[in-house]
Amino acid sequence: MVDMRNGGCDVCGGEEIYTARIHLETPTALFKMLHAEKVNLYTCVSCGFVQMFLSQTEEQIHWVRNCWERV
Repeated sequence: MVDMRNGGCDVCGGEEIYTARIHLETPTALFKMLHAEKVNLYTCVSCGFVQMFLSQTEEQIHWVRNCWERV
């Protein structure tokens, strides 16, 4: 799969990619409340495909390792 951060869409081959930084709120069993993280969204305006990436700070990596299920 192509990383849309490089300006291309793997789904349709489009090259018009836009990005936005948003807050993502997810429930966490550890604290029994919503946890907010900053994520970067990338979308292709040709087909609407979206990719999402965490900023990968040490705090975010710790949160993922402790609160998400490993595949």
